[in-house]
Amino acid sequence: MKKRTFSLKNWLLAAATGLLGINVGCHSFAAMYGTPWAEFEVKGRVTNQQGEPIQGISVSAYTDTVTSNAAGRYDLTFSNVPWGDIPLHVKDVDGIENGSYQDTVVNIPLDEVQYEDGDNDWYMGHATINQDIVLKVQE
Repeated sequence: MKKRTFSLKNWLLAAATGLLGINVGCHSFAAMYGTPWAEFEVKGRVTNQQGEPIQGISVSAYTDTVTSNAAGRYDLTFSNVPWGDIPLHVKDVDGIENGSYQDTVVNIPLDEVQYEDGDNDWYMGHATINQDIVLKVQE
């Protein structure tokens, strides 16, 4: 009987420490919580198939959006988790003013991105990406 009480006491102690999040194992590392992130600057030029710049084109990544200028240039800066590809959503938002172009999505693969000034921990660093975009005329 005494042996059963002892094992029940150990079981209750292990269950209580587990519920409280107390680790009684022999791990020698510190648990870290968070997600790696980086700062991105994506810039380039929006042109038609003939290479002419297009003004008034919306370029967005996640929740950040910019519009191309008269030279077709855009410069988009944002911070995000470097996971998967960066989707650039490109939309003709000025109607027929500068021509009508098809909306598109350009995916930038993160495995090709070069980071600078990271801390070798959670901050991956800063990346500058040059991405020109060629749009097709809306039919």
